[in-house]
Amino acid sequence: MTDRLTTAHIDLGAYSHNLNVIKSHLASTVGIMAVVKANAYGHGIVEIARAATTAEFKYIGVACLYEARQIRTAGITHPVMLINYLDPASFSDALDLDLTITVMDAHAIAALAYLAQKRKQKVKVHLKVDTGMHRAGCDPDEFVALAQSITRNPYLELEGVYMHFADADNADHTFTLHQLHHFQRLIASLKTMGINPPLIHAANSAATLALPASHFTLVRPGIATYGINPFAPSHPLYAKMSQALKPILTLTSQIVHIRTIPSGDPVGYGCTEKVKRAARLALVPIGYGDGYVRGAQSRRYMLVGGKKAPLIGRVSMDQSCIDITDTSASVGDEVVIIGTQDGLSQSATDLAMQTGTISYEVLTSLSARVTRCYTTSI
Repeated sequence: MTDRLTTAHIDLGAYSHNLNVIKSHLASTVGIMAVVKANAYGHGIVEIARAATTAEFKYIGVACLYEARQIRTAGITHPVMLINYLDPASFSDALDLDLTITVMDAHAIAALAYLAQKRKQKVKVHLKVDTGMHRAGCDPDEFVALAQSITRNPYLELEGVYMHFADADNADHTFTLHQLHHFQRLIASLKTMGINPPLIHAANSAATLALPASHFTLVRPGIATYGINPFAPSHPLYAKMSQALKPILTLTSQIVHIRTIPSGDPVGYGCTEKVKRAARLALVPIGYGDGYVRGAQSRRYMLVGGKKAPLIGRVSMDQSCIDITDTSASVGDEVVIIGTQDGLSQSATDLAMQTGTISYEVLTSLSARVTRCYTTSI
């Protein structure tokens, strides 16, 4: 019995399947980082991290100490890397958790080196460089000097260097290749200095699947491991990846109450929508408190009895209403918000398009009170 009738069903077999799809695009010398930040894109960080350790992922990638602590508290000892900026005041906590740390500037490197020496502990670091996304990373002009400062310190190990693509899911690779070539030149500069970090990485999901030259020695696929196509329908690889990848999450709920209202009556907060005919309305226990976003209600639907039941009225914090007039649905019937029912399907990407966002936000918004159930069906 779940705590609530709204449940996210996670198929770990599909997760393994997606890993194999990704592996088929890689040389045997290329490792994979399992990116599990943001509660594993809403899928449950501990369970996905455990699955990653059994699937031969080289690294587990997280964004913050909170996420790393969850993994370590669960008893997972696999290598974990912070793929984000970390406040030097938190370096001690990171070392206690046996984490690999991203550095981007001289101040962080000096602070980490001081702490490592004080603790007499060798620390693995990855140096991130900004090649054009202009979000995070050191300036390219500082890259070689910062790498040298790390390699010269006996308490720091430059295990890796990396960058991040801004536009790799675009079919036009002009900017992506600009970033890639910039990064390749920087790596070549390191080699002339005798610096050869074993892990060099740049590729996200889209680059992993579309740009072999970006693989280097490690890739960081995120959304694709969860079975979500990283490409838009207009991309040449969209159809192939839609067939190859298997979404690992199905989001379901149940009808808990039904009532019939007359034509012209409003539904929900603000009376923003009125029924245009006498209508049977079903109450479904999912709302924005569960991560089911509030906006764009008139474009959304749920699946009931193999039919599309339109959302009507504003989404509330804990519940939503759907119009089931054209169905024979009754109380207790399953409602599919993301997934397939009787041959009809709605993906996280479909829901994202209806609400004016992206699949990443749809998935990562799923709150803790949505019960996660794990199976292995493949």
